Amino acid sequence: MDSRNLFVALDTDSVGDAMLIVDALSGVASSFKIGSALYSIAGVSIVERLVMNGINVFLDLKFHDIPSVIAKACVNLSELGVRMMTLHTTGGVEMMSTAAEAVKSAWGDRPHKPLLMGVTILTSLDQRALSEDLACERPLKQQVLHLAGLAKKAGLDGVVASGEELQAIKQEHGSDLKVLVPGIRPAAAADDQKRTITPAKAVELGADFLVVGRPITGAKSPRAAAEMIIEQMKV
Repeated sequence: MDSRNLFVALDTDSVGDAMLIVDALSGVASSFKIGSALYSIAGVSIVERLVMNGINVFLDLKFHDIPSVIAKACVNLSELGVRMMTLHTTGGVEMMSTAAEAVKSAWGDRPHKPLLMGVTILTSLDQRALSEDLACERPLKQQVLHLAGLAKKAGLDGVVASGEELQAIKQEHGSDLKVLVPGIRPAAAADDQKRTITPAKAVELGADFLVVGRPITGAKSPRAAAEMIIEQMKV
């Protein structure tokens, strides 16, 4: 897997901390994820700053609203030059398809249309949470597959799913649906991610993109940690 398909999560408390990570990984990592925490502090300016410096930005805001609102938001962010963005598959087919059609129409014939990725089940959730808290009767893997099918039907470019569901999604949809895998861990770790996978295993099972946060940004040497993960991606 190309190192550009590794997105380092900038889940920091300040723009300064985020830029320190970006600078520390210069020449090693060129793709970064901006989530709600950093975006709530820096907004559009951090996106523009990274894009202007040739960085691939994955804007992970997990949109979930009425179709017309989400379509406008996705078009607006596309024009900023982000490479990928997320919206919740539980928003329904109409919400997803309206957004996909709006971005496609606005982008026209330009190359490198931003990818719209549908969030299935958050990696912080497990079967107990799905069954008891969300009252979903399907087994977790089957619910992820169902939501991935909705994303494909709606015309999204791919989905976000844990490594535990990756193989099943690829077996059912192949290259028609890209899969971005968060919860990447070089080794077993105790944290708030319930469904994790190693970089090598994720690539072996067909992941198209990986997202890594704390194993890199929380390491004594983020640069060395990133280099190790990139090496593990070469399977």
